[in-house]
Amino acid sequence: MYEPTMAGAAALPLREDRGQVDWREQPARDARNAACIRTIIKARALRRELFDGDLFADPAWDMLLELYALTCEGGRISVSKLSFAAGVPATTALRWIDKLEAEGLVVRFEDPLDARRVWISLSDLGYSGMQAFAESIAR
Repeated sequence: MYEPTMAGAAALPLREDRGQVDWREQPARDARNAACIRTIIKARALRRELFDGDLFADPAWDMLLELYALTCEGGRISVSKLSFAAGVPATTALRWIDKLEAEGLVVRFEDPLDARRVWISLSDLGYSGMQAFAESIAR
């Protein structure tokens, strides 16, 4: 599971020739990326309102967008809330979460305070892919 930390980032040498970025710029970059992804999420929601939702159904992508935006914002989400965010029934969301987990893009973990709740997060692989996507379109 990706958890950005200042300590871990500070240990990385700054090498602009290798594409590494100053870790002190991470909060601003995360805010920019989250804002860009939130715009995409809003556009997709508007599209569902204007056209038949089944015409453009893509729950896995909606889940990845939401998970990435939340990661950048420092938030987290339960499986049940993620199904709501993706606009699909819980059973459909669970099937897609299983697929995303099998692909190594997300991880699930139990809430230590409430055994009924399961949290979901991007894996390192999922975060890297979504960050590359966000960085590419945020330019």
